[in-house]
Amino acid sequence: MFCVKKMSAEDFEFSVRLTDTKDWNFVEEDFKFMVELESEGCFVLLDNSERIGIITSISFSKIGWFGSLIVDEKHRKKGAGALLVRHVINYLTSKNVETVGIYAYVDTIPFYEKLGFKYDSDFLVLEGKAF
Repeated sequence: MFCVKKMSAEDFEFSVRLTDTKDWNFVEEDFKFMVELESEGCFVLLDNSERIGIITSISFSKIGWFGSLIVDEKHRKKGAGALLVRHVINYLTSKNVETVGIYAYVDTIPFYEKLGFKYDSDFLVLEGKAF
C-alpha cells in the first residue's frame, strides 16, 4: 500500500541512490537545499515501509513547480508516479498556487499529458566552466 510522507534528512541518501539510476548527479546537499527552500513540499513515497519514490516542489506566490519525480523502476506502471504528482499538486494548491509547471524530459511528456499537463515549449540547458 502506497503512503506519502514529507522528506527528511534520513531520506537524502535514498534520494541520491534513486536519482543515480538516471544519472542526475544529485548529492545529499541538493536534497538538503530543496527541503530548506520548501520544507513542506518535498516528499517520499513508501510501499508499506519501503521507500520507492520521491518528488520535490517549490512555490513562488501563485506559481509552483515540481521536479525530481522518480519512482524505483520495479514499482513503475502501478500508479506511484501519478500519486506523487497528485500529492504535490494538492500541496501546491493548498498554498494558493494557481499555475503548476514542470521541466520534463521529452520521453516523459506523455505521462504528464495523461495527468492533464499541456506541452508548452522546449528549453535548452547550457553548461560551462566558471570564470
